Amino acid sequence: GLRSVFGRGDLVRLTAAIITCASGISAYWLFVRAIERRAFSDFQLKGAAGELGFGVLTGFVLMALSIGIIALLGGYEVTAFRTPAILLPVLAMTLISSITEEIVMRGIMFRFIEMALGSWIALALSAILFGAMHMGNPNSSWLAAGAIALEAGVMLAAIYMVTRRLWAAIGIHAGWNFSQAGIFGVPVSGIKLPGLLVSNIQGDALISGGTFGAEASLPALIICTVTGLLFLTFAIK
Repeated sequence: GLRSVFGRGDLVRLTAAIITCASGISAYWLFVRAIERRAFSDFQLKGAAGELGFGVLTGFVLMALSIGIIALLGGYEVTAFRTPAILLPVLAMTLISSITEEIVMRGIMFRFIEMALGSWIALALSAILFGAMHMGNPNSSWLAAGAIALEAGVMLAAIYMVTRRLWAAIGIHAGWNFSQAGIFGVPVSGIKLPGLLVSNIQGDALISGGTFGAEASLPALIICTVTGLLFLTFAIK
């Protein structure tokens, strides 16, 4: 059965992650319906699969491009391979980080700041807050937090501005995190989990991202910031 393949601890972790995410969505639904008294549009099911799929694919492509450039510049190499049985902890981490963080940062923080102060201030403040919340992560730094603010904070807020729902933002967040850790074996915001590829990160940390992960690398910063600005252009239009 599943236990013989994955192990009891991994299944417990994944179950706990699913319960946590379901609780977070339920609490958000209650807040929107009971306190704000508005439609629960952020998780509307119509069109959800397309937006979520677009987000996951975008997150994967952005990470693959970033890792590919880092590898070409000598900052990343694959040394071994693992079986898919090690992916459950990565999946659990991905679910919690993508769903709960997007509810808090885009569903609540961005939206409420936007209603009070406008879209541009909401974009800037939510991006700064998103970067700052990663300062407590292992191997973090002001440079890493600043990179996350620019490349992820701006991009995720911008795609939320385009869709006005959370599906695409959750998808990008999930696709990015899962592929970074689960496929390429690179730390996610300083947190190291085993992935399908056993990787060696070497050389200048500005190129590779060092022990914090590819998010702190110059290639990821450029690729994701440009993508975020592209989404922002669509939002403005």
